[in-house]
Amino acid sequence: MSNLEVARSLELLNRRPSFDAITSDEFQAFLGVYCHHIPNPMRDLDTFRFKTMPAACASRDPKYLEHCELIRLAKWMYSAGHRLVTRSHRRIPVAAASNIAKMRRNWRGKVMESTCEAFEIYAKNKNIPCAIEMIKQLQGVGLTTATLVLSSAYPDDLPFFSDALCNWLGLEGLEKSVSGYMRLVEGVNTVRKRVQSPSSRYRRITALNVERVAFVIAASESMQVRRLSIDIMQVELQRQLGNGGGSVAVFAARRTQSHDVLPTAFAVKVVSSLNFRVRYLQMLKELTILGQLSKLPLIKNHFAQFYGWKFSHGHFFIAMQLLQCDLETYLQQGSGYNAREITWNQRRPGVPLQRPVGQLIEGLRALHKAGFTHRDLRPKNILLDGEWSLKIGDFGISKHVIDGLKTKMSDAPETWGYSAPEIIEAGASPLQTYSSKVDMWSLGCIVYRMLMGRRLFTNLNDVRQNRRGNRLKPVLSLRNSSTTKVSI
Repeated sequence: MSNLEVARSLELLNRRPSFDAITSDEFQAFLGVYCHHIPNPMRDLDTFRFKTMPAACASRDPKYLEHCELIRLAKWMYSAGHRLVTRSHRRIPVAAASNIAKMRRNWRGKVMESTCEAFEIYAKNKNIPCAIEMIKQLQGVGLTTATLVLSSAYPDDLPFFSDALCNWLGLEGLEKSVSGYMRLVEGVNTVRKRVQSPSSRYRRITALNVERVAFVIAASESMQVRRLSIDIMQVELQRQLGNGGGSVAVFAARRTQSHDVLPTAFAVKVVSSLNFRVRYLQMLKELTILGQLSKLPLIKNHFAQFYGWKFSHGHFFIAMQLLQCDLETYLQQGSGYNAREITWNQRRPGVPLQRPVGQLIEGLRALHKAGFTHRDLRPKNILLDGEWSLKIGDFGISKHVIDGLKTKMSDAPETWGYSAPEIIEAGASPLQTYSSKVDMWSLGCIVYRMLMGRRLFTNLNDVRQNRRGNRLKPVLSLRNSSTTKVSI
């Protein structure tokens, strides 16, 4: 795909495309966008579809993913008492962990056979009650996984609906709704028939490619949230405020011409084209969350304001409210090697800790009420405005609460100090789940940092000990200390 074709495809996306009016030529253009701008884990569905949540598990070895998913399927079939399971097979799930070849021979064919049978019965309307009952049995692994197995057998007739696609289309929890799933299948088949062409050029319009185009269109629709019309040349980047790593930087900026949305001074996150493909999903997710949060009442009191985004000259720009600093920097004295951590009371002796903690609680309450979990709440992601009020920022890895499964977090020490054990161990166990309560753990660690002037957990082992019930001894007892004075 040439640069000119890519540019034309991106221009089509800027026109708010929809399946209601898509043409065959546009279908091919969007498919090209998928192949050139979607990260490899999503595009690998062609050659390797036997895995769940490919975007979230991108860093894992494919064989490991297949291994875990097969074990999960085997354990589900064992516990559900599937009609194809016999007594001679009862020890297979235990042996599967050490002998994946044996597990494949005994289980993969049966899983695929039973899954295909259930959906074929349902699709042909021969015996609806029987099919529904069989599909209910599949809920042990979810219809997404069942569809994945079926798709590997019939790639041209039924696509693999990834979790990412369902989320962008607003279909969270779809795996629990048979009727919702079938409506989506009917919709995809309708689109495929409408854009299908006898020409050999359009023979690639399979159900799997329809899913890919649906992902591109859904992503572009989410990106229409506050897309800035200003020319990037009318913005002057000033000092650098931070560096997110991987070709991501945050700058203080100033517009050189009048604009109806942007204030004179604002902050802008810049993602280089070198890293755009890797961070594509993360950028879309952050834009979607920012767009939804911007509609909440009293948004200015809890979160950094979101002004809009712009894709120009091979760079991705997100314009945000320009704030004074982050909480981590604010609770430090000195700089460089001479920097030392201080408490909130030392920095703001006249302001009780009750005030900033209350602001964080209200912000989290609004975030959770909107259906999101932050997952990376730490002093670096908490910002202070001109009145030194706290605001929550950086929603790059936030998720909808219902989508809080199988997430691998960063191994950076900054994350260890504030992330809940469920978040950290999600990287080691593909079955680890968590809820919005993980943000409350992070909040407790932040309050401790503000109160004591040090982190509660300094390494990953401390967090794991606490997870196992080996409670850590407090570093300093406030009750017995005559030198430490705090205002709460």
